[in-house]
Amino acid sequence: MNFFTLLRIPHKYLINKDNLKKQYINAIKISHPNNWVYNTQTLKQFHYQQSIHLNEAYTVLKNDILRGIYMLEINNIKITKPLMSDNKDFYFKLYPILQELEYLDEEIRISLQHNLKDNLKRLYSSLLSQETYVKEQIDYYHFNRSFEYMKNYLIYLNYLQSRKKDIENSIN
Repeated sequence: MNFFTLLRIPHKYLINKDNLKKQYINAIKISHPNNWVYNTQTLKQFHYQQSIHLNEAYTVLKNDILRGIYMLEINNIKITKPLMSDNKDFYFKLYPILQELEYLDEEIRISLQHNLKDNLKRLYSSLLSQETYVKEQIDYYHFNRSFEYMKNYLIYLNYLQSRKKDIENSIN
């Protein structure tokens, strides 16, 4: 069964994660194997498998990258792992954004002795706004069934999220 259907959430990229969690908790309460201990072996096995499927669905759908990959896969679009693209136009479009990020990185290196945390926070803020834009693009391209573009933006989102983690580690 489709993960979106299983957890009763709309089949789209931009989801309400609070609603996802609520739907997951409601579903797992019913299917948790401990609730079926005194039933037939067949029923216990069914609910055990159901809880495994619910856990997998929740794990995939709560993660932006995994959710996007899943949406592509259920539409028969193959993904290479690690996420890569052979679309040169996409990278050409992405180049100015990457240049801006490199410029900010260079600014940070230059000012290592001056307000490093402020500069990291500024870079992090820039990544957050880019991430929001990219998620909107993923949702748009999924809605329009332009899966190759959706895939490319997933690759970019993966890059942005790895950069965010680097900055989070540097700040803390």
